[in-house]
Amino acid sequence: MKHQLSELSITPGENGGHVITHHFRPAIAHKRGAASGGMSMAHIPSKQHIFGKGEGSQVLAHIAAALGMKQAAAEEGAEE
Repeated sequence: MKHQLSELSITPGENGGHVITHHFRPAIAHKRGAASGGMSMAHIPSKQHIFGKGEGSQVLAHIAAALGMKQAAAEEGAEE
């Protein structure tokens, strides 16, 4: 199951590059047993992607892919 992205944060990396952190919406978890009520919200841990200095094009491609803009990013790269 693919997690639903709620936001991306981009911070400077200690290596001179960038750290992109994916934050996800909580997922509905189905519990077994009558006492549990049947469902709860499960926390999805954030996921970090680290890019080094000079990897700006990879950073931009990663952001475009994460936001579902892969086709638009490829078309913009072809215009240069």
